[in-house]
Amino acid sequence: MMNFETFKGVVEAELLNFFPDSMKNGKVVFEKVPKVNRELDAVTVVIEGENENICPTLYLQDMYERYEQTENLPEVMSEFAAAYLQSMEKREEVIQKLDLPNCKDRIIFQLINAEQNKGLLADVPYRPFQDLAIIYRVVVEEKDGILASSIITNKVADALGMKEAELFELAAENTKRINPVKVIGMSEMLRGSLFDMGADEEDIDLMMPFQPEDEMMYVITNGRNTNGAISMIYEEELHKLSDLISDDLYILPSSIHEVLAVPASVQSPEELAEMVHTINMATVNLEDRLSNQVYHYDRNARTLTLATDTPNKRLDGEVAEQQLVYEANKGPKR
Repeated sequence: MMNFETFKGVVEAELLNFFPDSMKNGKVVFEKVPKVNRELDAVTVVIEGENENICPTLYLQDMYERYEQTENLPEVMSEFAAAYLQSMEKREEVIQKLDLPNCKDRIIFQLINAEQNKGLLADVPYRPFQDLAIIYRVVVEEKDGILASSIITNKVADALGMKEAELFELAAENTKRINPVKVIGMSEMLRGSLFDMGADEEDIDLMMPFQPEDEMMYVITNGRNTNGAISMIYEEELHKLSDLISDDLYILPSSIHEVLAVPASVQSPEELAEMVHTINMATVNLEDRLSNQVYHYDRNARTLTLATDTPNKRLDGEVAEQQLVYEANKGPKR
């Protein structure tokens, strides 16, 4: 099986053979593109005389993953070409939906890690939020309850004539409407999952004999369970939950899709942060990780702040900043 770099070279040389004759005078172009939590190799097919800015973009990493699964290179490149052509057919529709009159009510929030996404944040309007960043997306399509959306870059914001403050104001309302906040007890969520899998109520009661008043962990997300971590910025929902349990909250960022809330009196934030970091590294896909820190919601002050400041600022295991090196009698140096 080819390694990634060899695969990339073969794709560059052979991909156009899987496109229609009208496109075989084109050029396969690779470009490093910052995405949430990682950098990907974007692949476009540039046709002479066409606007390069509206070429569809697919990602080489997705193509290579498919190749690892099938070990059938011609099949993978054929699938890729078909997906690319399908995207070309839809591009005019997508461009129209990015026009200002059509998108003001479809601009929504997404919450990402600031340290891990410095490259992405250099090219998008955003608002800092603790160790995180609020960015903006525009919903392009909704199908079967699933939203297809695109990140709003500085270039797109300029084309729309919108500053970050206006994006924030629109997204604050749209996100609540399009992706309403959902707060649910962990045991209740698990019961629902077991029921959906075919278990009956009697079996579920035997497996989970908990009562609502015994709930010690809550999931904060949205109705679609996608990019739901942003729900933690809606303070009124945190306040309702803290009143329900009569305690402050520690917020655990389990992924970009959801966060967990526990009573602040249960465990120390440092212990919780260690648990978050361990789970992030072991079980959460890199593109879904949000933070290794823990947040504290003060129900009296009605504020959300960082409760920890661990060294694990990045989400990929790399060191985010140089460590201090101590020399005897000379103090710290970098």
